[in-house]
Amino acid sequence: PMCASSDSSQTISKIYCHYQGERVTYTGAEALCAANGEMQSHPSEVRENTSKSGPCVDGISASFHSWANAWCSVQVKIDFESGYTAIVNEVEPDHAGTAQVEPKVSSDTLNFFKTYWADDIYPSDMNACLNLIAGGASCEVHEGKYCICDTTVVDSAVFASADSSMSIDQLLTDLRTGAVDPSTFDAGTYNSLNCGIEGVTVYSKSGDCSSLASDSIF
Repeated sequence: PMCASSDSSQTISKIYCHYQGERVTYTGAEALCAANGEMQSHPSEVRENTSKSGPCVDGISASFHSWANAWCSVQVKIDFESGYTAIVNEVEPDHAGTAQVEPKVSSDTLNFFKTYWADDIYPSDMNACLNLIAGGASCEVHEGKYCICDTTVVDSAVFASADSSMSIDQLLTDLRTGAVDPSTFDAGTYNSLNCGIEGVTVYSKSGDCSSLASDSIF
C-alpha cells in the first residue's frame, strides 16, 4: 500500500507489510494503512530510507507497483487518417501534481489497432473532432492528427433471439467480441441450445432461443 496521513499534500509514502514482497488486495492495503494510523493514499515517491518510507521499503525497486486511491479513466485515441484506435489511460495526478502513465497507454501512444466503426463513420479530421466537442463530447484534438475522447462501455445483445434463418457468415460478420469456451465456467452456468443454425450451438445463462442476452455465446 501507499500510505500517508490525512494531509493530502504529503508526497512521501509509507510502505507497510507483514513480510517482504507481500501482495494484498485493495481492501487489504486499506487495512494495513489503517492499522498504522494512516490511510491508503496517492503520494508521489518512495524513499529508500526506512525512517522516511517505512520498514517494508527495503528491497523495493524504483518501478514497483502499488495500490493508490486515485481515479483513472479509459479513453480512446482515434487516428484521423485510418480510423484506427489506441487505448489511453487518464489518471489523477499524485500529491506532487504528476500524472504518471505507462508510455503504451499515454496520450502519445502509437499502439493503434484496427477498429470497426458503425457505417464507417468516425472523426476523420480536426473539424469532426471539434464538432464532437461542440456537441458536448469529452474529446480533445491531439497533435492535430488525433481525437482523444472519454469512453463509455455499453453491454447489449447483438441478437435478441436466434433461429434457423441465421447463418455462420452472418454471425461472423455481426459478432465482434470473442468469448472463452463455455465449458470453462462452473457447471450449470451456461445451457447449450439448438436454435436450428447449421453448425452452430448457442449457449445461454438463462432463457431459450427466443430470449438471448449480451452474455450469450455462439
